[in-house]
Amino acid sequence: MKKAFTLAEVLITLGIIGVVAALTIPSLVQNHKNQVVENKLKKFYSEINQAIQMAELDYGEREGWYNLDDVNTDKDGKPVNGRNPKEKFVYKYFVPYMKVLKVELNSKKGNNPIIYLSDGSVFENDHFATSNFNDWVFYTTDREKCLKRNVSYGACAFYFLYIPTCSLAECEYVGRTFEPYKYGWDGSESKLLNNCETSSPNHYCAALIQYNGWKIPKNYPFRVSY
Repeated sequence: MKKAFTLAEVLITLGIIGVVAALTIPSLVQNHKNQVVENKLKKFYSEINQAIQMAELDYGEREGWYNLDDVNTDKDGKPVNGRNPKEKFVYKYFVPYMKVLKVELNSKKGNNPIIYLSDGSVFENDHFATSNFNDWVFYTTDREKCLKRNVSYGACAFYFLYIPTCSLAECEYVGRTFEPYKYGWDGSESKLLNNCETSSPNHYCAALIQYNGWKIPKNYPFRVSY
């Protein structure tokens, strides 16, 4: 005769499966989120710097055109779209060389440009000064959705910096490329981790991930999302 499982045995087995699932599924979900955010950060870093390199072919070395003075016409002498110099800069040097869906202006922050990319990510200039074009934020998800969360910077919003003309000591690790925010960095991993975790608004988080080979380290202080 074949022995069947009793109801108690079935319930115990299901209970064990439920406990194991409760312990492992959140970890699997977060690992997937980590991978998506890592890939988006790495992809954005590559694409924005490729765009700048292509713009150099049309307009010369970036140090010569990194300003807001010569943004009214493109390489063919045609008028550049945009309602202010920052938006015109974006339309002249970024938009033709990237997969951009649209550009909006942030009326709450000096009418800075917000650039929506085809993969659903977003980046925007993040400085009130009309002449400052250094600070940028990259969003791995819908911008409004990200900013409504309790933790946005370091989770779904990441700081970048672009100052190809900077010669200050604080720019030692900034370079002339579009980089994760490293202004004033001392070169140590501990400084990246401490700033990412405790400062506001967590400037060094993208740099910490880049430092770890574009992988979110085990001691990363936030749960990332997209």
